[in-house]
Amino acid sequence: MKTTLVSIGNSRGVRIPKPFIDQCRLSEEIQMDIDGDRIIIQSPRKSRSAWDEAFAVMAPV
Repeated sequence: MKTTLVSIGNSRGVRIPKPFIDQCRLSEEIQMDIDGDRIIIQSPRKSRSAWDEAFAVMAPV
């Protein structure tokens, strides 16, 4: 999809279409990174999301 940057105060922004937001399951908070000449927008990683599984493997009940 080709789009344009819009002015937001002293910054510039991109409007993300709702279908993109829904498909990527984005919420109010996002994670942004740069990879070379690309901007990556994704849901933030939940730092403890896999802890239960890791504990189960380390100390089986």
